[in-house]
Amino acid sequence: MKKIMCVLTAVMFVLALMPFCEASTTTTVSATAAVIAELNLTVSIIRVNSNNTDSYTDDMWDTAPSTSMAFGTLTHLLADGSEAGLFFSRPYYYVAFLGGFTSGRKFKIQSTCAGLTGPTTITKGFGVTYLDGDPKKADGSPVNSDPMEGTLGTPGSAVATNKLLYDSGPTGASRVITAYFGIPPYQAGGADPFPGFEPIPVDTPGGSYSGNVIFTLTLY
Repeated sequence: MKKIMCVLTAVMFVLALMPFCEASTTTTVSATAAVIAELNLTVSIIRVNSNNTDSYTDDMWDTAPSTSMAFGTLTHLLADGSEAGLFFSRPYYYVAFLGGFTSGRKFKIQSTCAGLTGPTTITKGFGVTYLDGDPKKADGSPVNSDPMEGTLGTPGSAVATNKLLYDSGPTGASRVITAYFGIPPYQAGGADPFPGFEPIPVDTPGGSYSGNVIFTLTLY
């Protein structure tokens, strides 16, 4: 009987100690999220005052976006009053901030314009004068956080169908680029302001002209 009591006491002692030997306890809580398969093109148009110079260093950028590219009344006189020999816009041009977001799918950003229609149709002079794959914010900081992996298009006439502005390449990485649109005169020394430039003739009929620039993001 004494032996049995000793065994029972030992068993009870061991069982009493078991809860105090556990090192940890766990609870599992689920976490969920959803990522939308994005297909988005953002467009913001900023008017820039060139101060009638060929240099970008003295340009003055508007702080608020524009809803259209309003070039105003074209002129054929340069800032010093001399004859330019063509119609052009002074002093404004426009910069389009174009952002492509496709969840890593390959894409292209393109523009289409049929010209400016009025008493006749203006198909010359209106151009994409510059493209930038690493634009800056007003404070000088970069718009994009990563290096550009895609390829920019080339400057040229804005009057075109599906003019290539940007190709993301195989990674489809999101990107914001800028495309500069203007109706410029000849540059210093008589150089063309963009490849394939043709001037708006000075005998173009007077009147109001308007048209559309259509930006498109396309997967491929």
